[in-house]
Amino acid sequence: KFEELSEDQLSYLGTKCREAGLHDLFLTCMKIYNTDDSNTNSMTLPSQPNGTTTNVVNYGALVHVDHMNDGKKYRMWLRRTCQSLQCRLLLKQCFPNDNYGKRPLIIIGFIGHESDVRELLKRWRTSRVDVDSKGKPCLERMMTILFEGQLHNSVSNSVSENDADNPSLQAEDQINCSHESLVTLLEQVGGSQWFNAFQSCIN
Repeated sequence: KFEELSEDQLSYLGTKCREAGLHDLFLTCMKIYNTDDSNTNSMTLPSQPNGTTTNVVNYGALVHVDHMNDGKKYRMWLRRTCQSLQCRLLLKQCFPNDNYGKRPLIIIGFIGHESDVRELLKRWRTSRVDVDSKGKPCLERMMTILFEGQLHNSVSNSVSENDADNPSLQAEDQINCSHESLVTLLEQVGGSQWFNAFQSCIN
């Protein structure tokens, strides 16, 4: 039986492929490549005292990216990868002092299960997400993780389980925002942890 899915059901498709053991094939079809020779699904989480591993739902990471030479394709990769791992994505850039002639400050955040967030970071470091000055695909070498860890319980409740309900967090036509709006959004989504991490980045 064949079932046609719409574009907003990629997360559902990714889940079904993972259950069937076809997750790598799904990523290839989505043009999400991993140059690491190791199995991307073999990441081991830190063991707890009782020998189990953690998989916290409200686990988050906040990242500063120095620049994007091909911003549109770079952001598309982030959206697709977050969708396949069921992570919620925040994608914004602001221009200091509203000077659009200078390089923007690019801030990216995501929230999900701890294992998925850590897997996303791993793929990010090992995938050719951008192009160099000659237009050749290249790895991201100039990103800084401002924060990674469990967010306060109250924070996850302030963010919808479905990014479709929060298009302003990552929509392509709403990437640019003022510095004040970005600060407010970071505190709303990631609480004081993201707010403080961002302040340390710009100070």
